[in-house]
Amino acid sequence: MKRPSFSLIIPTYNRGYVLWKTIQSVQAQSYSDWELLIVDDGSMDDTKKVVREFQSDHRIRYFYKENKGASSARNYGLKRASSDIISYIDSDDQIFPEYLQTAKSYLDKYPGRSFAMAKARRLLEYYDEEGVLKASRPEVFEKKEPTLQDFYDWSVKASIGTGFFHRSSLIGKVQWNENLALLENLDFLMQCALVDPDGFLYIPHEMYEYRQKYGGDGVCSNASYLDWSSAFAKVYDLHKKDPMMRDPSVYLERIQKYLLLHEQFLKGEVAPPMYKFFPEFFVKQTIA
Repeated sequence: MKRPSFSLIIPTYNRGYVLWKTIQSVQAQSYSDWELLIVDDGSMDDTKKVVREFQSDHRIRYFYKENKGASSARNYGLKRASSDIISYIDSDDQIFPEYLQTAKSYLDKYPGRSFAMAKARRLLEYYDEEGVLKASRPEVFEKKEPTLQDFYDWSVKASIGTGFFHRSSLIGKVQWNENLALLENLDFLMQCALVDPDGFLYIPHEMYEYRQKYGGDGVCSNASYLDWSSAFAKVYDLHKKDPMMRDPSVYLERIQKYLLLHEQFLKGEVAPPMYKFFPEFFVKQTIA
């Protein structure tokens, strides 16, 4: 059988309530030569039932595995991908109809580039305890085309659960770090940079909607200040000898920053990190 042009990998855990929208956004692609690998990381909700509704589409493949985290699920899908180009999609994100066509145009134009990142439309969302969306606002970034060095310097955040592409030539040379629950995307990008320092390509088109949840079921939403400090420490330890690690203070300062915030949080001096962009909700809850 002819290999599809793209292998799309969706790791998911208890996201049946929103996963169907992500699948529909894949089916709505103007470029139809793809396979979709949905890796269910031990869900206990109706995820399997939701996916079953789409499996008349022969391009969609479903796998169920023991819960070990998103990185484990991505690695699981990567081992089963059959295409030359792999992309990852978070199970609560939606890709726009030209996502694959645009990526193909750029990757065909630059055949020497082995990994690429696309521009996102980013939304910050706050959910209450009942899971009701209470606030949504765009996350604003400086309008510039990032370089690989920008990600190392943390002047641009590496959020590549969606919108990241790499060629199959990197399989076996890079893998998602299953010991990282946070910043695993940055670590993966750094691994690609070590293998092919000249292989990075930025696609300057808004190609998907990235939704960062606070108060919901997202990893970042439930992470503590101590978790963030530990994540920066782990990434720094893994990559401190990389040629592009030109400013270690970027990481060392963040490690200390989050340790200090953790101490202040324990004293009741700062709000939990889930209120970082929505402090007004923390004030209302404390008054009540």
